[in-house]
Amino acid sequence: MGRDLVAGVQDNLVFRAGDRPDWLQMKKRKRSVILKIGKNERDSFEMHEPARILSIEPGLNSYSVLSEFTDDEDADALPKALGDDDLVLNTRSVLPMMTFLSKGVCVPPKHSASGEAPSLPGPDGCPYDWTQVTAGLFRVSSSKHRPKRAEVAVFYRGYWYWVPPEDSPSRATMTALELLFSLQQSDESKAGPLLTLPVGG
Repeated sequence: MGRDLVAGVQDNLVFRAGDRPDWLQMKKRKRSVILKIGKNERDSFEMHEPARILSIEPGLNSYSVLSEFTDDEDADALPKALGDDDLVLNTRSVLPMMTFLSKGVCVPPKHSASGEAPSLPGPDGCPYDWTQVTAGLFRVSSSKHRPKRAEVAVFYRGYWYWVPPEDSPSRATMTALELLFSLQQSDESKAGPLLTLPVGG
């Protein structure tokens, strides 16, 4: 019996009390992510509106979050149908986030005309204004002259790019991005020292 318990733990199994006092049930341990909702927030508008958008049942105590962080029950089994309490969460790394935010940069017309900054035509045939994609979230202005007031400013290929200090959404986005960078760097620091070996004579 003791040997079976040790072998079960090594195989990521857990033992639970069965229907009878002298019975044990053997179950596989699974890693899962649960979103728990506070009692006072379950029936609030802030919860009902996301529930409507995501097509999940509002007012529940918790929701199962399905992502790459959860373990699959069986790799060969068919995927189960999503329930009214299942949330599908796809995470992104910092690089795709920066690629998305780059749409908020106001490209100088000269760079678009010369092909330095590729552009795609919109429905009207004119170059599409990508800053519409990040409107209200992130925007970087551009000009030939250095801005007098800027939260941050960068000179690149003959133009100044900057975020005005009164642009609170863009400043908040930059702060969040800086936080994500710091978290990513802290994870890499735990990986241990990088060893390099000399090649050649």
